[in-house]
Amino acid sequence: MNKDKKNILLVSNYPSDTTYAWWLMEHFWCLLTDEVVGRGGESFIVYPKLTILSEKINKSQAQALELQVLKPTQKLKQLIREKHIDVVYFTDRAYFNPLYFYLKKWGVEIIIVHDHIPGDRPPAKGIKRFLKKLRNRLPFMTADAVINVSELIRQRSIHTGCVPAHKTFTVQNGIEPISLSSSTRLQQRRSLGISDDTIAIMTTGRAHPYKRFDFIVTVAKYLKKRYPDINAQFFLIGDGPQFQELKQMIYDSGLENTVHLLGYRDNIRDLLQAGDIGFHASLGEAFSLSIIEYMSAKLPVFVPNIPTVCQAVTHNEDGFIYPWDDPESAADMLLHVITDRNVLRQISEASRNKASKRYSFDECSRQFLEVTRPIIFE
Repeated sequence: MNKDKKNILLVSNYPSDTTYAWWLMEHFWCLLTDEVVGRGGESFIVYPKLTILSEKINKSQAQALELQVLKPTQKLKQLIREKHIDVVYFTDRAYFNPLYFYLKKWGVEIIIVHDHIPGDRPPAKGIKRFLKKLRNRLPFMTADAVINVSELIRQRSIHTGCVPAHKTFTVQNGIEPISLSSSTRLQQRRSLGISDDTIAIMTTGRAHPYKRFDFIVTVAKYLKKRYPDINAQFFLIGDGPQFQELKQMIYDSGLENTVHLLGYRDNIRDLLQAGDIGFHASLGEAFSLSIIEYMSAKLPVFVPNIPTVCQAVTHNEDGFIYPWDDPESAADMLLHVITDRNVLRQISEASRNKASKRYSFDECSRQFLEVTRPIIFE
């Protein structure tokens, strides 16, 4: 028997047609699929709802199925046993979960959790820490490995989640560098109606309260009121549950010509090239791909002083960190960069260089395989 032959179940949390940052998880699924198939195994991806598959998944050797993997159902048991699943790979699931007991009882050997959950959390203390550590010693109800998207999130797993340190690993998120083009920049600025002397401030993400698009509108309102001659426009790219509320907020503030809601776009990397500054006001992240994309597009990034949000940025070197929930401070920092093109140019170069060297897609992929190969095959 080939001990390297493993069958893997890759579990999606979202329907197959979900976009945004899910593309990175699809990349990880494809890397694992290539590994297991190359060693004689099979790979299966289960979606809670299966409709349209991405081009990347369609081209992979993974087999797509529809199934909810939330509790120990008969259908899940049947799938595990019929497909002889050896490894289950979850995204954003808890280290401790009674479901894992059933998976292992049905024949699963290895359970991996990849943690992309956003947010800063305090370390567990006292009786809570004691109980977590005691619970996490139960081998059949805990994962065999937790992959974290940054070292900060790994420390959160250890100190807040009380996951044993030897079961935690870091795979730093990364992206393909954006290929900058002066013609693309000109074309996109024209399509958005941005004049040559206008500073364009870009934000991407879901229009959700957690992402704080409303805070950015408040900053724009403060800038316009205090500095009416400043030639700057804000572009919010993304849809979501707060979209209509934001539209009304912009109208009520008289900012229709200053803040532009673009909705969902599938050409983010081109649109970012139209910008001069990135603005990411989120209340929490795991490790934001949007921030790396701003940097790769040569945009200095403005972020709040929330550890999980600002972890990629060094203040006054490759971006700016403002006191969270302080629109006046954020506006004053923006004004400094808008009115000093030398600062803007210097920070832009440093931002691009950092994204290329530290957060590359190749390095992210290398780290991922370096971590997962011994967990699965050794």
